[in-house]
Amino acid sequence: MRPELIITFTFFLFHSSISCSQPDPGARVTAMGKTTATATGLAAVYGNPAGITGTLKPAAFLSYASSPLTPEISTQSVSLLYPAGRNGFATGLQRYGLTEFYTLRVGFVYGKKFGEKLSIALRSNYTQVNAANYGAVSGFSIDVGIMFAFTPKVLLGAYIDNPAQQKYGSNKLNYDIPGFWGTGISWHAADQVAFTAMLAKKFHVLTDFRLGLEYQPDERFILRGGASLQPARHFAGFGFIRRRLAFDFAVSSNVHTGYQPQLDVSYAW
Repeated sequence: MRPELIITFTFFLFHSSISCSQPDPGARVTAMGKTTATATGLAAVYGNPAGITGTLKPAAFLSYASSPLTPEISTQSVSLLYPAGRNGFATGLQRYGLTEFYTLRVGFVYGKKFGEKLSIALRSNYTQVNAANYGAVSGFSIDVGIMFAFTPKVLLGAYIDNPAQQKYGSNKLNYDIPGFWGTGISWHAADQVAFTAMLAKKFHVLTDFRLGLEYQPDERFILRGGASLQPARHFAGFGFIRRRLAFDFAVSSNVHTGYQPQLDVSYAW
């Protein structure tokens, strides 16, 4: 079989389960049902890019996720965030898949606050799909996001990945880079409790409804939970903060790989 045909076959065989998945936002937001529309800080590097303006200090982030049933499939992420007044800058790199077949995504984010309520951001991405011994295909795309503080306790958010439906730059394939949109709300019902809700949709896939909950009994420890309907999944996790260092853990259900744990480490200057 010719190499380009092998690449094509491998691409379509695995692309729906690996490349089309939404970029992983990290354990904190995963534990809250992946309600990325209103996630702020480092989680916004892989979610709604407008959320990078919601932090005051530079920060760095490392994340790893893999299922005990399929340890050969894993997600590794690293990101950096730098706020500058009303502007925010961030970059992130995420690898997801197998040694023999994986996707690599590099993103650069710029966000800006307009007044005290409105934030808008753009994210540029380079996405590459690699098949061992047979080469790779890659492409560029742009994402856009917006957040609006309706009240001090209610935040609205919406974003769309690859609205132009850019394709991989290869004459071997004519396939769109994965597209996605999400819109949602977060509500701080009390100083210790926050609820999140979100509608999410990958292009050409059924719309998903997601819910999340965060409870912080003290300044060092946080409990989280969440659920989604399409497909039906549930999530749970916790966070531990010590000075500038934070550890977040999540576990999520998956019909294909069972339960998947995830651990993040982040540091704020």
